[in-house]
Amino acid sequence: MDKKIVNVIEEDGEYLIPLGDDLCEQMGWEVGDTLQWTDNKDGSFSLSKQEKQMTQLVLVETVHSFRMRYVVEVPQGQLDWALDTVVCEDAKEFSQEFIGEQIVSSRVLTKEQVIELAREDNKYLASWPDEKLYSHFVTEWENIKK
Repeated sequence: MDKKIVNVIEEDGEYLIPLGDDLCEQMGWEVGDTLQWTDNKDGSFSLSKQEKQMTQLVLVETVHSFRMRYVVEVPQGQLDWALDTVVCEDAKEFSQEFIGEQIVSSRVLTKEQVIELAREDNKYLASWPDEKLYSHFVTEWENIKK
């Protein structure tokens, strides 16, 4: 591929590289492409298009665990009443401690399956367009701290 020398321009404390439409077209670059900046170790740099990595959508299901404590006053010898009061969710919470999150399953989904599941799990957002649901709920690869 032919080399092209481009001068860096300083404007308002920012540095710009004027690539121009012709160069971008010649290189096959489009708005939104990610360019790789490489130091050639000789005082020059190279720019190349970073190819988008193939990805897949993985649903990860987890369970959060908490240690909960309740103190329930009951008649002497009626321990079961205390247990029933807690199970029936009639007891006041005394304290809680987060123990951790455990992964219980994972599986690969298609984009269509993700959107369908988003509508199923979040019925109040079922009227949202597909792309809005997808962007709202999916953690995309380029947004993950690597």
